[in-house]
Amino acid sequence: MKVGSGLAAVATAGTLGAGMLLAGPATEAHAADTLACVRVSNNAAGACIYDNGFGHYEIRLWDNKCDHHGVYTQYNFTILGNHKFGPETKCGHNYSQKYYDGNSYPFGSIKVCIEDWGPNTCSHWVDWERY
Repeated sequence: MKVGSGLAAVATAGTLGAGMLLAGPATEAHAADTLACVRVSNNAAGACIYDNGFGHYEIRLWDNKCDHHGVYTQYNFTILGNHKFGPETKCGHNYSQKYYDGNSYPFGSIKVCIEDWGPNTCSHWVDWERY
């Protein structure tokens, strides 16, 4: 049975602080280069998008629950369109993938999902923009 709707947490470069460490493993807190983070089911899974500079971006995904349900993130960039990043995940691990957008001022959105039996449990879409 599907768990209730997921929770979304947003962190932008202007509002980051100690609370960012709650989004995922300590290695997820990059600092001012974080564009947005999402999480679902009380942080069972989450994802962040980071600005690595000059059109380079990184997506990080984590799975904090040992329930054998995979997690994945869906996101989009203004130029590159929609993407899904869903490696075979394991409890307590995090995964990353890097992208090059080529756009100096891109924007997009991101969400994270848990592959449940039946409908997947997903966070809300969170918009991000690089200023």
